[in-house]
Amino acid sequence: MKREDATVTAIAASGILTERGGSRLSKQALKHLGAIAARRFPLRPVAPEKLNSDAELLQSTTYWHGTGRYQRHGGKIVDVFGGILEQGELRPSLDPFDPDLGMTETVSLAKKRAYALAYADMHSDNPAALERLLPAQTLANFYVVRAALTHGYREAQKHPDGVRAGTKALLAEARNRHAQLPQSWKQKTTTRKVNELYAFGVGSDIPGNYPILLGFDDQVPTIKTSAAIAATREVRTDKPISLSRLVHVEVPVERMVETQTMLSEHGLDVPVVAIEDMEQVVARMPIADVLV
Repeated sequence: MKREDATVTAIAASGILTERGGSRLSKQALKHLGAIAARRFPLRPVAPEKLNSDAELLQSTTYWHGTGRYQRHGGKIVDVFGGILEQGELRPSLDPFDPDLGMTETVSLAKKRAYALAYADMHSDNPAALERLLPAQTLANFYVVRAALTHGYREAQKHPDGVRAGTKALLAEARNRHAQLPQSWKQKTTTRKVNELYAFGVGSDIPGNYPILLGFDDQVPTIKTSAAIAATREVRTDKPISLSRLVHVEVPVERMVETQTMLSEHGLDVPVVAIEDMEQVVARMPIADVLV
């Protein structure tokens, strides 16, 4: 089956699930993800007092941004995190993905940590070794793939020539939007040939790369986005985000000292938490609270 035909079929199937399952779709997905999470634990132990302090940071965070230490830009490997620290802010970049906004410049943020973690984990050069409540691609399937297929089906239904024709039109529109970028967002982390919707689990082929989660407070102005974007629990801002709005930074446990040093060198007194430890915090929460 050709990729385009497979996408058409997937969108149609999503529509069937949405129409027949209604609101039960999310409940079924949550139940399934809860079962996956239960099978993947226990992880390494963390002292209760450490879990409690990390939980306070989690509660104080409103928005998350998933990134990594390195990315490819213009064919060169760039120290992205170092650049953010040098700038003192997280700056908007080209964004063609919201069909209502068109080509614009924004910073993408998540209202749920798990969503941002999926993007952060794309930067891991060893994804198989990550200690996670839920793996990156599973999170992406819940947030991104499910929302994209459901929204795509609903939009395709509006085409006068039917769902298949509507889907092909939507795919052509998406390709045109992506063509306006100097590179796809997937190419920032890997040169492997994989569909972007399913690239979250393959990790990065940049040696030494690792995931980073930036947690911000509620003093970030956001803009109105399309229903398709909102369905993923994602929000956007068209303003630079000052690093003074950081509540905490999460990195792999072996990168904590290095990260704390980098922050201190740039005059930032921000708590650094191991992603593995924060995963222990969210593991104590109901799966619905973790995801939605």
